[in-house]
Amino acid sequence: MPLNVRRLFLMKNAHPKTAFILAAGFGTRLLPLSLVHPKPLMPLWGQPMLEHVIRMLCTWHVERIIINLHHETKQIRRALESLDLPNVQIYFSTEPTILGTGGALAHAQGLLDSNPFWLLNADVASSLNPAPFVNLFHRQQPLAALWLTDRAGPRTVEMQHQHIANFRSKRPGTSGTFTFCGLHLLSPEILNWIPRQGFSSIITAYEQALKKDRVIAGLNPSNIFWSDIGTPQQYLDAHLQTVRAHQLKLPGGELCNPDAVAPASFAASVEEASAIDLSARIASTASVTRSVLWENTRLGRGVKLDRCIVASGVTLLAPGEYRDALFTPGASTLTAPEKRAASKSLDGPITVETLPPRGSNRSFYRLSAQNKESVLLIRYDDATRPENMHYAGHTRWLEKKGLPVPRLLHQSRKHRFLIMEDGGREDLTNRMQKSSAAEARRLYRRVLDAVVLLHTTGTCALTRKPIPLEKPFDHALYSWEHALFFDEFLLPRKRLTDQQRKAVAKELQTIADLLCEQPQVLIHRDLQSSNILLKNRRLFLIDYQGMRLGAAAYDLASLLYDPYVMLDEPTRLALLNDYNMKNPEAPITPRLFFAGGIQRLIQTLGAYGRLEKRPGTARFAAYIPPALHRLDSALLHFPELTKTQQLTQILASC
Repeated sequence: MPLNVRRLFLMKNAHPKTAFILAAGFGTRLLPLSLVHPKPLMPLWGQPMLEHVIRMLCTWHVERIIINLHHETKQIRRALESLDLPNVQIYFSTEPTILGTGGALAHAQGLLDSNPFWLLNADVASSLNPAPFVNLFHRQQPLAALWLTDRAGPRTVEMQHQHIANFRSKRPGTSGTFTFCGLHLLSPEILNWIPRQGFSSIITAYEQALKKDRVIAGLNPSNIFWSDIGTPQQYLDAHLQTVRAHQLKLPGGELCNPDAVAPASFAASVEEASAIDLSARIASTASVTRSVLWENTRLGRGVKLDRCIVASGVTLLAPGEYRDALFTPGASTLTAPEKRAASKSLDGPITVETLPPRGSNRSFYRLSAQNKESVLLIRYDDATRPENMHYAGHTRWLEKKGLPVPRLLHQSRKHRFLIMEDGGREDLTNRMQKSSAAEARRLYRRVLDAVVLLHTTGTCALTRKPIPLEKPFDHALYSWEHALFFDEFLLPRKRLTDQQRKAVAKELQTIADLLCEQPQVLIHRDLQSSNILLKNRRLFLIDYQGMRLGAAAYDLASLLYDPYVMLDEPTRLALLNDYNMKNPEAPITPRLFFAGGIQRLIQTLGAYGRLEKRPGTARFAAYIPPALHRLDSALLHFPELTKTQQLTQILASC
């Protein structure tokens, strides 16, 4: 830092007068909300996130604010025009293409002066005292001082004695590791470490500076509030966290302004509070819990929301309980081809409900017109999962063979989407939670009717006229499932010697050998309760894009050893007997059934291990314990494996 700048900055009580706010991000993980409002304008208790950040900076005596823009620049500029900020000058730096944090600073270099400045994100809800950062900068004179926390987030930054040593820790989440909270106090010298043009990361600049022994300081202050708003789940959580802070008069409580939302927001307990915009219209018999309603939304009679987000302009009229749902207007969410296709089935303004992510690299949406009728929109990418291209053809083929599948209403191979009949909100998983033992047995018998039809009539039709399918089950595919289990589930949890790994692989090969000896039939490949929908006494099979030839025992075990539904062993065996009675020409022996269960659960655990690492599908981690329990149950029926006991012993310690 030049001497004159340092002297100016180190004057008693001197605080940085300039702040650079990063507001350019599109908010990919917040889609489709960020299609309605850009991420910086999403309301937190009725006030845009960007406004919260600006008003916090005003209390820090910041006089010049530079806002970096890229997505929806006009909308953000208009929103800021209405703010009353008499002592602050606002400047804009617009990126034609995303440049990264480092590139954004280089692009805006002409708006920065020779004094230290704040750099912070517009999508973080925060409350802290800036003085400790200023004091730290005064004492250490670092290139940058960063806000870190060890109380949340991935904790991938290593720090010792307020000096950052590593931004990519190989031991995340352990002692001495921290999460970067998105706020920097920077010397203008940082620009010397950033390329003048193109995309660049400021973390890369920091890492280059560390190699030259420059100090990057870190501070983990107490009595602060920090909440990253990167996903819809985090967005909801930020509302609950700030309202609790408001009640307890803790940092972050000032972000909750009761006057900016409808009085109904606080009608229940703090834990059940909702942020309801003043313009929202809610019927007297509707209820809203732990949810956020944006402007100009409307709820009809009997609509019950829990942990939902309803974006601007959405109307929900159909009575019912909606949990963990995200609603946006079709006008901003759908592409032009999707709107044209949906309008053939729906009449009037379309509401889009984003359904939770699944494991197939496809996106699912329920489209409704004033909620009187609905269809499903499925978006897919054939570049990552080619089998998704077969879904439409499979649907037509299965329907012709009498299989219970939703009707295909529209297909666009060019734009990679399908519109299907809506099979309803209830799947077999949900239904089983409220069914008696007798009702459950009847439900599963109905499912078995469809399974037998697929295995028999489907197989016969396939031999007469083949259709495109995925590669049949063979030793290579079973081995691939074993590798998925090792790489994504077992090895991250348990250190194995080469001898142990070879022993487990040999045990699993015994199962694969047995299944490969069986006649191949047409199988669903992912026949679990969540892929069986129930609506108005009708049953639908879905997610059959991986349909192929394989052992019938694999399909049946997928259904009866399903981690989502708790079936006891006598019920499993009784349903196995029901299947055999419905298909007497090709019965499945108990030994084959248990082998299918072991193979399927190995694949399932590998898939859960992969999915639990992703923010959108982390919920699958909850099903790992029941999957392990079912695998242990199936292994008990295989004396060859329990004799060597390698797999059973290793799983017992996972």
